[in-house]
Amino acid sequence: MKKKYTEFILALVSVLCASALMCGCGIIIVNSPATAETEETEISDVTTSYEVSEHKPHYSDTAVMARRYLKTIPKKDYGGSVFLITSAKAGVAAPDENSGAVISSRLLERNEKVGNYFNLSISTKTAKPEDMLADISANVKSGSYFSDIIFIEQAYIYQFMVRGCLTNLTSMPSLNLNAEYFYTTSAPAAGAAGKTYGVAGPATVTEDSLSCIFFNKALIKAAGLQSPYDLVNNGTWTWDEFGKYLKSAPALNKYSFGTQNAQIYFADLMYFSSGGRFTSTVSGGLPTVAMNKDFGTKITQKAASLLADPKYYSDSMSAIERFNSGEMMFLVDNLSTAYTLANSSVDWGILPLPKYDAKQKDYISYVNPEEALFMAVVPTVTDTDKVSKVMSIMNIYSYADLADSYVENAMNYALRDNTSCSMMSLVFKNPVYDFAYTFSPYNQAIANISYTAVRNPASGFHTVPYYIDNWTYSFNNSVRRLFG
Repeated sequence: MKKKYTEFILALVSVLCASALMCGCGIIIVNSPATAETEETEISDVTTSYEVSEHKPHYSDTAVMARRYLKTIPKKDYGGSVFLITSAKAGVAAPDENSGAVISSRLLERNEKVGNYFNLSISTKTAKPEDMLADISANVKSGSYFSDIIFIEQAYIYQFMVRGCLTNLTSMPSLNLNAEYFYTTSAPAAGAAGKTYGVAGPATVTEDSLSCIFFNKALIKAAGLQSPYDLVNNGTWTWDEFGKYLKSAPALNKYSFGTQNAQIYFADLMYFSSGGRFTSTVSGGLPTVAMNKDFGTKITQKAASLLADPKYYSDSMSAIERFNSGEMMFLVDNLSTAYTLANSSVDWGILPLPKYDAKQKDYISYVNPEEALFMAVVPTVTDTDKVSKVMSIMNIYSYADLADSYVENAMNYALRDNTSCSMMSLVFKNPVYDFAYTFSPYNQAIANISYTAVRNPASGFHTVPYYIDNWTYSFNNSVRRLFG
């Protein structure tokens, strides 16, 4: 039976207002602008370029950090004017009919807080990216207004960029792309050479874009194995340990694991969760190949070994169904699959993607580029200072509790135990983006030095060194043509 959420503690969120409820997952409601500190402070250390360093994870003391970040964004009265956000995906900028109750409440609450902070009326609409691109192209030609901010999928950034439909965010001096409330790897994924055309943060990430592992608790117990929850908690949940669990499936006459939505990028998510990156960018420079022959070979060999497991369920059309019926030990899929499994008779749990080894510090989440949303700005926007401030505040308030609202909503409608709640929180903490996914669909060299270089070797076709040796030169020429 699904366990109820019973563990609550009281946490003071303001010296002026009453306490907010905080669940075992770390759900915290940050105080609204009306009760927040009102002293305006100047933005410090704002830069017009981004720096790429090792990935910085987001941790659970988000409400405390959010209040600190708020102090860096001065309040301003915009006289109740309308601020329009157009999103290619429903239920992100504002709730829709499919949003869960908790998520809907938090999205409305966040937008209200943003509006109160600047005396704005936040308005949202949804549009298909193809329609958005056509409309913005026409608006750019006529110099007319379209929207203050747009949310578009990572895969569309290149098309919008080459048609002159996106503003270079580094030209907006009030926007600090290095701030902790934006994901560190997102800005370099959306541009190069001191230009970036999008950024992602807690306001844009969703369950659809993140990958995780579901496991059948009864099968783990029947095999006499330790709960993988224990391995996650002690930092030893690795791909090698995952492989050891799979060896118990034949004795149970069950499938070891399967992939459905994640099948095409299984090698990619292994590579990224192990700490790998396809590209690397220094501030203001061009991306370079970050793939390492030895490391890439080790990962693709691990992936090939897992996919060759005799009890691997390879039918990508029905893997979820097989897991749902109790025939599979593990399912690697999108985090949102939890709702598909909500009514399953199987007692299941959620795990983050494994590490490469126990020495790796953090669990890292692969972001599916087809679902990953980025915030962007249309060139016809005139008040970039206002837009910069709203983008920042929206992510600060989302940083405070929006990811936790996804966890709380899943706990209410899908998850089976409190530990899954903390596991789901881990999945949300460390999303990683890469330049290659933004531009590879339109350039073979970029594709061949990135996801092709791990997917094909994992399937027994060529090797990682083959792709690095044969495509690095073409990759460098391609990025120079794009941004040089």
